[in-house]
Amino acid sequence: MPGGRRDKKLLSEDYARFESGKVIVMQHRIIFVGEVSPRAGDWYFDGPVYAARDDERIQMILQNSVFQVRVDTDGPEELDDDWFDRVWLRCLAPVRASLDIMGFHIGATLQVERLTALVNDGVALFPAHTQPRFRLNDNLRVDGDVMNAYFYAAMTNPPFRHALADVRQAQRLDDDAAFYSYRAIEGLRQLFVHEDESDKKDKAKSWERLRSALNVTEAEIGAVADAAKARRHGGDDETAFAERVKHVHLARNLIVRYAEQMPKVPANAVPDVESGGSQLEEDPELGST
Repeated sequence: MPGGRRDKKLLSEDYARFESGKVIVMQHRIIFVGEVSPRAGDWYFDGPVYAARDDERIQMILQNSVFQVRVDTDGPEELDDDWFDRVWLRCLAPVRASLDIMGFHIGATLQVERLTALVNDGVALFPAHTQPRFRLNDNLRVDGDVMNAYFYAAMTNPPFRHALADVRQAQRLDDDAAFYSYRAIEGLRQLFVHEDESDKKDKAKSWERLRSALNVTEAEIGAVADAAKARRHGGDDETAFAERVKHVHLARNLIVRYAEQMPKVPANAVPDVESGGSQLEEDPELGST
C-alpha cells in the first residue's frame, strides 16, 4: 500500500528501522508528471510501458505529449528534495530509452521535462528548476559583465563553448554524468594546445599546462576519466550519486578557473563568431568605451 509500512529483506539499509523487533521500511508511490517536447507532436504510447530496477517498479504512460511515470519504491518516512531527485534519476534510463526508441523510428528528437510529482496519491510537489549544489549565485540573475565575458569566450573559443554544453548535460547527474564531465575537461585541454603542436603527439604538454594553469592534479582528472571510461567505450556507468556530483563539480570549477583568467572584454566587443577568431569589433550602437 502506498505510504504504508511493510516487513521485508532490504536491498539497502538506508531506510530500515526496528519496531517491535522487526525491520520496518516505508514504501512510497511517486507519480512524476511531465511534458515531452516538441509539444506539437502530440506523442503517445499504445499502452503502458513497464520496467523494474532493483526493488522498484516503474510504469510509464505517454498520451497527448503528457508523460506520467509511476514508481513504487522504498524510502524514508521523511522525504526531501534530494531523495525525490534520486528517484527521478533512477527512472531516467527507462524513460529516455522509451522516448529514444520512439524517436528513432519516427525521426524525432524527443525530450522530457519533469513538471510535478504526486506523493502517495496525495501531496503534489513541484521540482526546483535549478540545482542549489551547482549555483554560483544567491539569486537567479547573471551579472551582465559575467555574461558578456563568458559569451565572448564561448563564441571565439569553440572548446570553451563545448565545455559549457557538456557540463549542461553532466548536471543531469544521470548515467552519463562522468562521461560529460570528462569531455568538458578534455574540451578545456584544447585551449592549452599551441598552434605549432600536434594534438596527438603533444597531448601530454597541453594536459600539463591545464593542470598548472587551473590548479588541478593529475589524480583528480584521472578519477573522472576512470569513471567516464565505461560510457566512453559503450558500457554502463554504475558510479555512485555522490561521486557523480563530485565529478560535475570538478568540471564546473575548472571552467570557472579558466574564466577567471580570461582577459577583460570591453563592453562594446562583438565576437567574430563565423571565424572563431579573437578580433574585437566595435558596435556602433553601443559607442566606444
